[in-house]
Amino acid sequence: MTEELKKDQRIVLMFSGGLDSTAVAVQSLQKGSIVHMLTFNNGAQKWLDLAQAKANYVIKKFPDRTSWEILDCTFLFHELAIKTLENDIRKCGNLVCVACKLAMLTEAILYCKEHGITKIVDGFKKSQDYYPEQTPEYMDATYRFASEFHISYEHPLWDDLMQDLEDVALSGDIPNSPMQPYCLFERNQVTDHSYIAKFVETKIELAKVYLQTRISGLRTY
Repeated sequence: MTEELKKDQRIVLMFSGGLDSTAVAVQSLQKGSIVHMLTFNNGAQKWLDLAQAKANYVIKKFPDRTSWEILDCTFLFHELAIKTLENDIRKCGNLVCVACKLAMLTEAILYCKEHGITKIVDGFKKSQDYYPEQTPEYMDATYRFASEFHISYEHPLWDDLMQDLEDVALSGDIPNSPMQPYCLFERNQVTDHSYIAKFVETKIELAKVYLQTRISGLRTY
């Protein structure tokens, strides 16, 4: 296998340790991908070691094609979500999880630029579009955002409504029970999607400035 082909097989997985991201890890590895699992610390979480424990199961099963790392996104989470939280809620409702997920994605893009990777995946599902960050409004905007930095941002489970994800995890000999951190802001569901697109576009402009500043000092691939 050539070095160039190996590079083409590498992906970044936004990995929580939950069933969805675990299933994506197993699916991707079974298809031959090299999977860099990234978990993110936004500063409002506890039990981050649970994600590491789940990642270790995956690494034990696929030792040559997996890695796990925790990235700190506390600064960007504060800039995008916490600093303007009161004003954002007044204007758009509680979309803090959108800003949080964008902070994580931004750090994932930076990781990709640092390591010469061109694809990011996550465990988003259409059946969970009551979460504001798992809506077409968020996904379309962030797809364009990642593309500006020559990164493909994909959601492998989005249209796969029939597959039993517990069976997917077990097919890789990985425990199918969720093992993920708890966040102060988690399970923030919304019914009104009308503000999401405008909200995320505004936050993306801030994320771009952050990324451009960070990437300017990196080696380019």
